Amino acid sequence: MNAAIVPTDFFTEMSSAEGAAAAASFSKDTKKMRKKPANAGPESAYQVWQRAMITSAVVGMQSLNHAPLSAKKALVKFFRLYEIFKTLESTQQQRDVWHVDSCVDAMVKNSYQIDQQLLNAENEAWRVRMAVMPLSPEKREQAFALVENIQLEQATYAPMGQVFLDANIACAVEICLQAVRMLVHLKCKGTDDFKCLRLSQAQLSLARKMLAGTDVDYPARLQQMQQLNQLHFLVTCRK
Repeated sequence: MNAAIVPTDFFTEMSSAEGAAAAASFSKDTKKMRKKPANAGPESAYQVWQRAMITSAVVGMQSLNHAPLSAKKALVKFFRLYEIFKTLESTQQQRDVWHVDSCVDAMVKNSYQIDQQLLNAENEAWRVRMAVMPLSPEKREQAFALVENIQLEQATYAPMGQVFLDANIACAVEICLQAVRMLVHLKCKGTDDFKCLRLSQAQLSLARKMLAGTDVDYPARLQQMQQLNQLHFLVTCRK
Protein backbone atom coordinates (compact mmCIF):
# COMPACT_ATOMS: atom_id res chain seq x y z
CA MET A 1 0.00 0.00 0.00
CA ASN A 2 1.18 3.53 -0.78
CA ALA A 3 1.91 5.04 2.63
CA ALA A 4 1.03 8.52 1.34
CA ILE A 5 -2.61 7.53 0.77
CA VAL A 6 -4.95 7.66 3.74
CA PRO A 7 -6.99 4.43 3.73
CA THR A 8 -10.21 6.11 4.86
CA ASP A 9 -12.40 3.16 3.89
CA PHE A 10 -10.59 1.04 6.50
CA PHE A 11 -12.41 2.96 9.22
CA THR A 12 -15.98 2.51 8.03
CA GLU A 13 -16.52 -0.79 9.82
CA MET A 14 -14.02 -0.32 12.66
CA SER A 15 -14.74 0.09 16.34
CA SER A 16 -12.99 2.89 18.22
CA ALA A 17 -10.41 0.45 19.58
CA GLU A 18 -9.74 -1.00 16.12
CA GLY A 19 -9.41 2.48 14.65
CA ALA A 20 -6.94 3.49 17.33
CA ALA A 21 -4.90 0.35 16.71
CA ALA A 22 -4.87 0.94 12.94
CA ALA A 23 -3.77 4.56 13.35
CA ALA A 24 -1.04 3.61 15.83
CA SER A 25 0.19 0.84 13.55
CA PHE A 26 0.27 3.13 10.51
CA SER A 27 2.18 5.77 12.47
CA LYS A 28 4.70 3.20 13.72
CA ASP A 29 5.20 1.53 10.34
CA THR A 30 5.91 4.84 8.58
CA LYS A 31 8.10 6.39 11.27
CA LYS A 32 11.40 5.54 9.56
CA MET A 33 10.10 6.72 6.21
CA ARG A 34 9.04 10.08 7.67
CA LYS A 35 12.38 10.76 9.36
CA LYS A 36 15.59 11.63 7.58
CA PRO A 37 18.38 9.16 8.43
CA ALA A 38 21.32 10.77 10.26
CA ASN A 39 23.82 10.09 7.45
CA ALA A 40 21.47 10.43 4.49
CA GLY A 41 23.10 13.55 3.08
CA PRO A 42 21.29 16.25 1.06
CA GLU A 43 17.75 15.51 -0.12
CA SER A 44 15.97 16.46 -3.30
CA ALA A 45 12.66 18.32 -3.28
CA TYR A 46 10.93 15.09 -4.29
CA GLN A 47 12.39 13.14 -1.35
CA VAL A 48 11.32 15.79 1.14
CA TRP A 49 7.86 15.96 -0.40
CA GLN A 50 7.49 12.19 -0.15
CA ARG A 51 8.19 12.43 3.57
CA ALA A 52 5.68 15.28 3.83
CA MET A 53 3.03 13.22 2.04
CA ILE A 54 3.51 10.27 4.37
CA THR A 55 3.26 12.65 7.32
CA SER A 56 0.03 14.07 5.88
CA ALA A 57 -1.35 10.52 5.82
CA VAL A 58 -0.59 10.22 9.53
CA VAL A 59 -2.55 13.45 10.07
CA GLY A 60 -5.48 11.91 8.22
CA MET A 61 -5.31 8.62 10.08
CA GLN A 62 -5.24 10.31 13.48
CA SER A 63 -8.06 12.67 12.49
CA LEU A 64 -10.23 9.75 11.42
CA ASN A 65 -9.38 8.09 14.72
CA HIS A 66 -10.66 11.20 16.58
CA ALA A 67 -7.22 11.77 18.07
CA PRO A 68 -6.74 15.52 17.48
CA LEU A 69 -3.69 15.86 19.73
CA SER A 70 -1.75 13.21 17.79
CA ALA A 71 -3.01 14.71 14.53
CA LYS A 72 -1.82 18.15 15.62
CA LYS A 73 1.70 16.86 16.30
CA ALA A 74 1.84 15.24 12.87
CA LEU A 75 0.46 18.41 11.27
CA VAL A 76 3.26 20.50 12.80
CA LYS A 77 5.80 18.06 11.32
CA PHE A 78 4.10 18.26 7.91
CA PHE A 79 4.45 22.04 7.76
CA ARG A 80 8.08 21.84 8.91
CA LEU A 81 8.78 19.52 5.99
CA TYR A 82 6.87 21.81 3.66
CA GLU A 83 9.07 24.74 4.73
CA ILE A 84 12.16 22.65 3.86
CA PHE A 85 10.58 21.61 0.56
CA LYS A 86 10.05 25.27 -0.44
CA THR A 87 13.80 25.93 -0.16
CA LEU A 88 14.63 23.15 -2.65
CA GLU A 89 14.51 23.36 -6.42
CA SER A 90 11.40 22.10 -8.19
CA THR A 91 9.39 23.20 -11.22
CA GLN A 92 5.73 24.13 -11.25
CA GLN A 93 5.09 21.12 -13.48
CA GLN A 94 6.65 18.84 -10.87
CA ARG A 95 4.65 20.45 -8.08
CA ASP A 96 1.49 19.92 -10.11
CA VAL A 97 2.31 16.25 -10.67
CA TRP A 98 3.04 15.84 -6.94
CA HIS A 99 -0.25 17.61 -6.04
CA VAL A 100 1.62 19.99 -3.74
CA ASP A 101 -0.90 22.84 -3.72
CA SER A 102 -3.96 20.64 -3.15
CA CYS A 103 -2.23 18.73 -0.35
CA VAL A 104 -1.13 21.92 1.41
CA ASP A 105 -4.65 23.37 1.08
CA ALA A 106 -6.06 20.19 2.62
CA MET A 107 -3.59 20.36 5.50
CA VAL A 108 -4.47 24.01 6.15
CA LYS A 109 -8.15 23.05 6.38
CA ASN A 110 -7.21 20.12 8.60
CA SER A 111 -5.37 22.50 10.90
CA TYR A 112 -8.56 24.48 11.52
CA GLN A 113 -10.58 21.33 12.10
CA ILE A 114 -8.01 19.90 14.50
CA ASP A 115 -7.77 23.19 16.39
CA GLN A 116 -11.57 23.24 16.67
CA GLN A 117 -11.61 19.71 18.08
CA LEU A 118 -8.88 20.50 20.61
CA LEU A 119 -10.56 23.74 21.71
CA ASN A 120 -13.92 22.00 21.96
CA ALA A 121 -12.47 19.28 24.20
CA GLU A 122 -10.76 21.90 26.36
CA ASN A 123 -13.94 23.95 26.64
CA GLU A 124 -16.07 20.91 27.51
CA ALA A 125 -13.72 20.06 30.37
CA TRP A 126 -13.84 23.72 31.46
CA ARG A 127 -17.66 23.66 31.50
CA VAL A 128 -17.64 20.59 33.75
CA ARG A 129 -15.34 22.34 36.23
CA MET A 130 -17.48 25.47 36.14
CA ALA A 131 -20.70 23.54 36.85
CA VAL A 132 -19.65 22.71 40.42
CA MET A 133 -18.25 26.14 41.29
CA PRO A 134 -20.36 28.32 43.62
CA LEU A 135 -21.35 31.77 42.40
CA SER A 136 -18.44 34.10 43.21
CA PRO A 137 -16.14 36.73 41.63
CA GLU A 138 -13.76 33.88 40.75
CA LYS A 139 -16.50 32.02 38.90
CA ARG A 140 -17.37 35.16 36.96
CA GLU A 141 -13.76 35.58 35.85
CA GLN A 142 -13.59 31.90 34.92
CA ALA A 143 -16.83 32.22 32.93
CA PHE A 144 -15.56 35.25 31.00
CA ALA A 145 -12.31 33.44 30.20
CA LEU A 146 -14.26 30.36 29.07
CA VAL A 147 -16.48 32.37 26.72
CA GLU A 148 -13.41 34.05 25.24
CA ASN A 149 -11.93 30.60 24.65
CA ILE A 150 -15.23 29.53 23.07
CA GLN A 151 -14.83 32.48 20.71
CA LEU A 152 -11.44 31.07 19.67
CA GLU A 153 -13.16 27.78 18.86
CA GLN A 154 -15.87 29.60 16.90
CA ALA A 155 -13.22 31.47 14.91
CA THR A 156 -12.23 28.15 13.33
CA TYR A 157 -15.69 27.65 11.78
CA ALA A 158 -15.44 30.08 8.86
CA PRO A 159 -12.11 28.80 7.42
CA MET A 160 -13.58 25.28 7.30
CA GLY A 161 -16.35 26.50 5.04
CA GLN A 162 -20.12 26.34 4.81
CA VAL A 163 -20.12 22.56 4.40
CA PHE A 164 -18.71 22.22 7.90
CA LEU A 165 -21.31 24.59 9.33
CA ASP A 166 -24.16 22.87 7.51
CA ALA A 167 -23.07 19.53 8.96
CA ASN A 168 -22.58 20.90 12.48
CA ILE A 169 -25.07 23.76 12.70
CA ALA A 170 -27.14 22.33 15.56
CA CYS A 171 -24.05 21.82 17.72
CA ALA A 172 -22.54 25.20 16.76
CA VAL A 173 -25.71 27.09 17.71
CA GLU A 174 -26.07 25.09 20.93
CA ILE A 175 -22.57 26.21 21.95
CA CYS A 176 -23.75 29.82 21.61
CA LEU A 177 -26.88 29.12 23.66
CA GLN A 178 -24.88 27.42 26.42
CA ALA A 179 -22.50 30.37 26.61
CA VAL A 180 -25.31 32.91 26.93
CA ARG A 181 -27.15 30.84 29.56
CA MET A 182 -23.98 30.64 31.60
CA LEU A 183 -23.44 34.40 31.38
CA VAL A 184 -27.05 35.19 32.30
CA HIS A 185 -26.83 33.00 35.41
CA LEU A 186 -23.79 34.92 36.68
CA LYS A 187 -26.00 37.81 37.82
CA CYS A 188 -23.26 40.35 37.14
CA LYS A 189 -23.21 43.97 38.27
CA GLY A 190 -21.21 47.07 37.39
CA THR A 191 -18.21 46.53 35.12
CA ASP A 192 -18.82 42.78 35.06
CA ASP A 193 -22.36 43.40 33.82
CA PHE A 194 -21.06 45.40 30.85
CA LYS A 195 -18.63 42.61 29.92
CA CYS A 196 -21.35 40.00 30.37
CA LEU A 197 -23.68 41.97 28.08
CA ARG A 198 -21.01 42.38 25.39
CA LEU A 199 -20.12 38.68 25.37
CA SER A 200 -23.79 37.63 25.38
CA GLN A 201 -24.69 39.87 22.47
CA ALA A 202 -21.74 38.55 20.46
CA GLN A 203 -22.89 34.96 20.98
CA LEU A 204 -26.51 35.72 20.09
CA SER A 205 -25.42 37.59 16.97
CA LEU A 206 -23.19 34.73 15.86
CA ALA A 207 -25.96 32.17 16.39
CA ARG A 208 -28.40 34.17 14.27
CA LYS A 209 -25.80 34.69 11.56
CA MET A 210 -25.04 30.97 11.37
CA LEU A 211 -28.73 30.04 11.23
CA ALA A 212 -29.36 32.59 8.50
CA GLY A 213 -26.39 31.37 6.47
CA THR A 214 -27.29 27.68 6.28
CA ASP A 215 -30.02 26.16 4.14
CA VAL A 216 -29.93 22.87 6.01
CA ASP A 217 -33.13 22.02 7.85
CA TYR A 218 -32.98 19.95 11.02
CA PRO A 219 -35.38 19.11 13.89
CA ALA A 220 -33.72 21.45 16.42
CA ARG A 221 -33.99 24.62 14.31
CA LEU A 222 -37.39 25.84 15.58
CA GLN A 223 -36.52 25.06 19.19
CA GLN A 224 -33.19 26.85 18.90
CA MET A 225 -34.82 29.92 17.35
CA GLN A 226 -37.27 30.06 20.27
CA GLN A 227 -34.42 29.74 22.76
CA LEU A 228 -32.49 32.49 20.97
CA ASN A 229 -35.50 34.81 21.19
CA GLN A 230 -35.96 34.05 24.89
CA LEU A 231 -32.30 34.65 25.67
CA HIS A 232 -32.29 37.83 23.59
CA PHE A 233 -35.21 39.09 25.68
CA LEU A 234 -33.41 38.26 28.96
CA VAL A 235 -30.19 39.91 27.82
CA THR A 236 -32.00 43.00 26.50
CA CYS A 237 -33.97 43.43 29.75
CA ARG A 238 -30.71 43.60 31.69
CA LYS A 239 -29.41 46.63 29.79
